[in-house]
Amino acid sequence: MLLDAALDAHDDIRLARRAAAFAPDAIGFSLSTAQELTSALAVYDEAVRVLAQSQQAVHWIAGGNFVTSEPEHADRLLPPGWQLVRGEGEMALDALVEDWTASKIGPRVLLGKALPSLDNLPLADRPYTRQILANGWSFNL
Repeated sequence: MLLDAALDAHDDIRLARRAAAFAPDAIGFSLSTAQELTSALAVYDEAVRVLAQSQQAVHWIAGGNFVTSEPEHADRLLPPGWQLVRGEGEMALDALVEDWTASKIGPRVLLGKALPSLDNLPLADRPYTRQILANGWSFNL
C-alpha cells in the first residue's frame, strides 16, 4: 500500500493513523532530501503511539535519494531500529523479508542490489500523473 500525504491531502498525523490502521508489518519512507525528515519523524512518532495501543510490531525502513547519497547523515538523524536502504530499495526487500521471517536483524544500512539493466524494471504505474502535473509538481522517473 502506498500512501502519499500531498496527493491524499492528509497531514502527517492523519497519514500516520491511516498507515497504522492497516496493521502493517513494515512502514517505509522514500526520502528525497533531509528536509523531509521533519514530516517523516512526525509520521513515525504518531504511528508508534497508535500502534503501541495494539502492541503491533512494525519494521521501519527508509530509502530514496537522501539515504542513498547521504547514508552517514541519514544514519545520524533517523531513529535507531530503522533499516536504511541505499540504491534500489525494491531489490533489497526480499533480503529484508527473509531476515524478518528468521527474526534476524540485518545491517542498519543495506545496499540494494544493482540492476544490470534498467530495462529489466517493470513499467511504472503512474495513476496520479495528471493530478501531480496539474498541481505544478514533478516526480522522479
